[in-house]
Order: sequence, then C-alpha cells, then structure tokens
Amino acid sequence: MLIQRRAFRAALLAVVTVAVVMSAGAAFAPPRARAASAPPVHLFVDGREVFPDVPPQVQSGRTLVPVRAVSEALGVRVAWDGERREVTLSDGSREVVLRPGDPEASAGGKPVRLDVPPVLVSDRVLVPLRFVAEALGCFVSWEPRVPAVSVARNVHYLPAASVPLSRDPVPAVDGALLRVEEPPAGLVGTDLRVRVAGRVTNQTCVKVWADIYALRAHERGTRALEDVIALTQERRAPLAQRLFEVSEDGRFSFDLWFPEGPGDYLVLLYGVTDYEESGGQVRWRGRLASWFTVRNWAPEARYLVSTELEDSDNPEVFHLAQEIVRGKSGLEAVAAVHDWVARNLEYDVVRYRIVKAGGSAPPLRASQVLALKKGVCSDYSRLACALLRAAGFRARVVEGWARAPGETWEQVLGGPANHAWNEVWVDGRWVTMDVTWDSGAVDASTGRFVREFSRKYFDPPPEVFALDHRKAEDGTRPE
Repeated sequence: MLIQRRAFRAALLAVVTVAVVMSAGAAFAPPRARAASAPPVHLFVDGREVFPDVPPQVQSGRTLVPVRAVSEALGVRVAWDGERREVTLSDGSREVVLRPGDPEASAGGKPVRLDVPPVLVSDRVLVPLRFVAEALGCFVSWEPRVPAVSVARNVHYLPAASVPLSRDPVPAVDGALLRVEEPPAGLVGTDLRVRVAGRVTNQTCVKVWADIYALRAHERGTRALEDVIALTQERRAPLAQRLFEVSEDGRFSFDLWFPEGPGDYLVLLYGVTDYEESGGQVRWRGRLASWFTVRNWAPEARYLVSTELEDSDNPEVFHLAQEIVRGKSGLEAVAAVHDWVARNLEYDVVRYRIVKAGGSAPPLRASQVLALKKGVCSDYSRLACALLRAAGFRARVVEGWARAPGETWEQVLGGPANHAWNEVWVDGRWVTMDVTWDSGAVDASTGRFVREFSRKYFDPPPEVFALDHRKAEDGTRPE
C-alpha cells in the first residue's frame, strides 16, 4: 500500500547533458566571454550560488560550467598534462582521467565509456559534469525552469524537486479523460516520491486511478502505447494501486510513492467514471489516459537522504551535524558524531520497560530524540543515522540481537530482534558502531542509567563485535 511521507531531497537524474569548461593550460585562465544564446544559467556549489568570472553557458543543448569555480569550491584538484593531452581531477581518495575526443575515461582506475566524450574548444576541454561529479562522490541536479545547475558533496544541499524524472513528455491517449500538466518531478529517498498534477478534460471523470508496475530489464524502454498494453495484458499484478480525488474545478494533484526501492517503474493513469460505493463495495469504470516511466536512484541513495524517521533534513539535526563535523573528515568525522550522541543522550529506562512489557511506544523521529535528549537503542541509532546523513555519510540503522553479560545466545535468539546499532560507509568500507552501549549502562541493582562513555563499540574488529551482537539479516545462529 502506498503511504505518504515527508519530502525527500532532489532526484539526481539529469535530463540534459551537463558539461564543465576546463582550461587546457596550466594557468586555467578564463575563456573570452561568449554571447549567450539562452537565459543565463545559475551555478550552485554545496547550496551556495557561485559567480565565476565566466558564467555558465548553454551551447548546442549543453550546459557548460567553469571547472575552476566548481573544483575550488569542492576542494577538487585539477591538473592538465599537455604532453599526454589529458585532464586529471582528484579529491585525494578518488581520481578521474579524461582526454579530449576520447569517449573512454577512467574513474578510480577503471575504464568508463562516456555518453558524451570530452571535446577541445578554443583551447578549452569540456567534460560531462554529471559523470565527473558522481565519479568524485558528488551529486548534480538540474533545474530547467530557472535555469540552474547544482553540484554538491552532500545530497542535502541540492534543491528539492528540481529534476523531471521522466525523460520524455508524458504521453496521452487519444480521447483521454484527463491531461497531465505537471510532468512527474520527484524526490529520492528510502522510497521514491513523484508529484503528478493536471486536470480532467471530461466532466464524467470524477477520480484518477494509478497502477504502478515494476519494469523488468527488457522492458525499460517501454514508451509506446502498444508496449504498455502488452505489458498489462500479461495480467501481471501491479506493485501498488491508488485512487485519487478530483477537485470541484476539475483539477488533481497527488504524490506517488515507490516502496520497492531502486529500480524502473511504469505508472498508468486512468480516468475514473461511474464511481459508486455501496455496502463496502466500490464499483467504477476506468479508461487509460496517460503513462510514464520512472527510474529510482542508485541503491545507496537510501542511506544518504532524509526519511520519515531519520529526518536528517530537519534544520536542528542538519545544523548540529555541520557543527559536529566542522574541520573533520572521514573516520574522524564519524567518530565525532558517535561521541556526541553517546555523550549527550540518556537511556530512557521507563520507555524500555514499557516496550519490553508489550506496551505501545510509537517510534520517535530523530529530531524528536534530539529534542528529548533521551531514548532507547532504536532512538540512539536513529539520531546517529540522521546526523551522519546530514554530514554527507551513507548511514543505516541495523536491527539484530544483543546479549548481555551472562546471557547465552539460546536465551536471546528465541525472540524478536532486541537491539539496534549503526553502520556507516567511510573510507571504502562499512564501519560498525553501537552508540547506545558506548553511552553507559543500566545499573541492575538500582534500575537507573549510569553514564559511562567509551569507544569500545566504535569500529571494533568484526570477530569482537560478533561476540555479543548479531544482525537480523544474517540469517544465522551462533553455536
């Protein structure tokens, strides 16, 4: 069932080819000004507008951005080898190598074939920005209505709902009962949300019905009406179905969510007529009106963006994360988040007892945990996850089993998962940390929480962590 959640950050599916203007000389002097053939393009780096000496330009359908302004703002080094005629970009841990006219590039030492090869124009090397940015761990979004291009190291700096997810105009069926006026533009998160808006073209249309199908690999090019009809005639069950209201003035606007995660989807929109409810039964007629395809972002995106509970885009959470990691990077920054949560949260013994006794305790959002400064293990790990994502790290909450001193695995594993901790991607690996156990413990004699900060469970050796922790997804049971 589709459920509506809070907005996520912008999808990074560029619908135009974006490129960078790069000097082929060692001094990287700015090129001569050119006459603009389109409205000026605004450039944003990490959420702040940049005003380079040479403004971004659009030429032959390509958006060109001065690499010097972008590289300096992102801390990326740029080098030109005139003898080998190649450009190298590096941020210290990643490296990208490109050559003018050569569609074969290198990212992290691996060959990559580019859709648009670099070109040399007036002693300038033009390279695809999206490829370069993503190869360096950055993100790009394009807002055609401004127009503006955004480049960021942290997905939270990207503008919301900036890129249409459907590459082609949304088609309409002849004689359709409705028309989609706002092409699906969406936000990416643990689930993918797209906004659909339009109006009915026939007053007999009283509602809008949506069917969502997962596309298989050979169906990803589905565009023609014949392909859509053939797919639905397979009688494959939709992933989800949803009915939406039409306002009195004949307009509709709604969000669609894709809970299956990353992948390709087909959305069919039907105009609904003869709708009636009777005795708990609903009857209606529908006519296919429009359809579009959607591609969800890469699998790791769900570990970067805000969700309903890990609300890393909450202003208090986001600004605290920036403060915690200021001047730090990599494992040092992750450790700083671990330390802050472990030192500043108090274990909620009362809430723990309520949950253990089978009582109801609705889950708290990370921002609520931050305001309360207390919680149980799921709250600790949820806040840590949100802070890490706000700091630009891929982070996730892990559920599983933990055994206290004196307990056996047989005693613990007989019931549902009883603990939560975190994993965060840093320096090319998943780092494990348990901020709850590093914050202190509940005194067995008094039943009170006793603060005792440590880093015992921050990035421990896997074999040591496995002595008293077991992930629920492992599917194994210790001896």
